[in-house]
Amino acid sequence: MEPCALVRDLLPLLVDGAVSDESRSFIEEHLKGCDACRRELDALRAPLSSRLPEPDRGPSDDARFLVRLRRRAGTALGLVLVLLAISWFGAVQYGKWAAHRQAVRQYQAARLKENAALQTLRATSPPAADLLRAAGITIESGATQSNGTVTLDYGMKTDPGSAVDYIFLGPGDGPRVGLVDAAGNEVKHSGGRGSGDWGHGVSGTEELYYDGTTAAKVVMDVPTLLVYEKPKEAYRWNIERPESAGTDSIISQTVTVDGVDFLVDRVVWTAAGARVLYQQLTDPAKVGVHYLSFGISDRMGNSSGSMPLDRLTDPLHPYQDLQVSPFGRYWTLELQHFVLAIPDVHVEAEVK
Repeated sequence: MEPCALVRDLLPLLVDGAVSDESRSFIEEHLKGCDACRRELDALRAPLSSRLPEPDRGPSDDARFLVRLRRRAGTALGLVLVLLAISWFGAVQYGKWAAHRQAVRQYQAARLKENAALQTLRATSPPAADLLRAAGITIESGATQSNGTVTLDYGMKTDPGSAVDYIFLGPGDGPRVGLVDAAGNEVKHSGGRGSGDWGHGVSGTEELYYDGTTAAKVVMDVPTLLVYEKPKEAYRWNIERPESAGTDSIISQTVTVDGVDFLVDRVVWTAAGARVLYQQLTDPAKVGVHYLSFGISDRMGNSSGSMPLDRLTDPLHPYQDLQVSPFGRYWTLELQHFVLAIPDVHVEAEVK
């Protein structure tokens, strides 16, 4: 075996200190004259880390995975927040839309009932002129024109000693005002200004603008006029609210107000309040359609009423809804007003 090959085989043992003195002397003598073997020995004595390949200084696979995971988690969280925001906004808008739609439906249903009640009122009532005369109400009116503007002034007065307390427009549409010429043809006009004092002794002013054609008359139609009278006799009923909603408090008493007979039937209790059911017994074709206006109060002084009446109910099956506290049990129901409903009041005034 060549000396270099023998020495290279012994070098690892030399580094580990496992050679004999004779072998050490032999190796050291050889190394003095052999550069290749000396480099081999230096390499063996160098630290292990210096003999390993340079490590990759970039992030490990696990680190890169965690970075990607965090980024994706942040993106997913942002997307979730955006979706939640969109869902919340959509829910709010849907809630508003649903509430508006419900309100519109309730309004439309109420108007349909009022229109039906008005049709029944018209079918069962005597002419408005007869009812106004019987109630002691006189309508005075006058109209003037100037520079394309027609002004109607009107007033409703009650006779001395009349029992009329208030006069109100009925629920729904207000007065309809128009112009006609000498031949009775409608004169085109645009709406102007209007004002009125609806109470005891009604008065008001209406202004209309038109194109200059001679207007002969101003006409005003009031769909419903409500004439309130206070009953001369006091009618009160002490009633007890039942424990459960939907149970009735029976009254079943006949009362006579200004010559008109009524049956005050019962109070129906609901979670929202109380509904008073009554019926006009005197033929409305003779005396007109009358409503009753009630008030209700408890022992604590809490009270509720409706004046003027906020809606027209079916004249053949009238009722009045009252808002009451859900906690009161003992109540006093009182008849506050006797209300004559006059449909289709017509006013005319010649333009001067």
